[in-house]
Amino acid sequence: MPFSLSNEALQLALADGAILLGTSSSSDNTTPASNIDSLLKKRLQEYHYRLTSRDSENLSIRASSLDDTQLLTAKEALSVIQRVQAILEYEEQDEKEDGSSRPPAIGTRDLSQLRTLLSIVFKWAVNPLFMRVNVAFPTKTPTRTEGPKIIDLTLGLEDYHLLSDIVLSLLSLVFPAGPEGRISQTLITTSILNYHVSELLFAAITLGWLPESLSSSSMPVLHQARALVMRLLKLYVLLVGYILESSLRIRLTPAQAIMALGAILSSSGPIPPLHTRKTSTFLLTKQLLRPEGIRGLFEAMFSAEDADHNEIKLERLEQVATTLNTVPANTNADVSHS
Repeated sequence: MPFSLSNEALQLALADGAILLGTSSSSDNTTPASNIDSLLKKRLQEYHYRLTSRDSENLSIRASSLDDTQLLTAKEALSVIQRVQAILEYEEQDEKEDGSSRPPAIGTRDLSQLRTLLSIVFKWAVNPLFMRVNVAFPTKTPTRTEGPKIIDLTLGLEDYHLLSDIVLSLLSLVFPAGPEGRISQTLITTSILNYHVSELLFAAITLGWLPESLSSSSMPVLHQARALVMRLLKLYVLLVGYILESSLRIRLTPAQAIMALGAILSSSGPIPPLHTRKTSTFLLTKQLLRPEGIRGLFEAMFSAEDADHNEIKLERLEQVATTLNTVPANTNADVSHS
């Protein structure tokens, strides 16, 4: 694809995203903002009209509630992000092959739009789907008097499969060639890691490490997510900066990984299932064994803002001490404390 054609495709994709956000110059803003459902449906109609060249007045958005309309919007937002990512990936590879130097493909305004679309994917798709799926999994060990809790695994099957597809799609944006392939070097990737890694890990760990006792043929373990999560938590490559797009490098430091996993463990809504808590704890202790893992723990626990105001709390010091004195599973105590 020539550069001019890829740039044209990029502008079309960004224009489609602007329609979904209502920021396009052609957007119909006559619908009152208080009627969010009608407003989103109008945007979806205009969006589909652009894609199909059909009369938008004859399009029917199949959504019986605001939640359904928001979910449809989020799915189309993800589709736009995938299109943009594919173009950015192509342009990066093409630039490497011909050795040319090109200006950044997207600017600050475009990046802001893409980040908003990403936020919609998580706010209106990943998070609500995960909330509905998560209720099927136990969050605490039943007592002897209570006995095992009977869980109806037939509930939310459609939500489970849709969430699985979206989680894998998001992980594929970071690893377009799979867990053994290269890491995507685009601004979309850095936006996911900088703003949504905890939400993505929460869902991916819950689905990827689902115990066999809770899985079924209709609700299978998302095995593909495991290798991608493990690869994600081992990322440690320098991020030069988003202005120099050709020099972009991904960076997920131990501190970022620890904060993301810690957010899962401390979440009160939704409460992490037992298997998610167990897996997150295991992955968290593994972060301490990485280069700069101990430093990452301190960075995660004590923010610069706290240090500037001399507000380091005793409880945090006790948490750090407990963490450092805990020997990770399958690790020799001498090795752990060396």
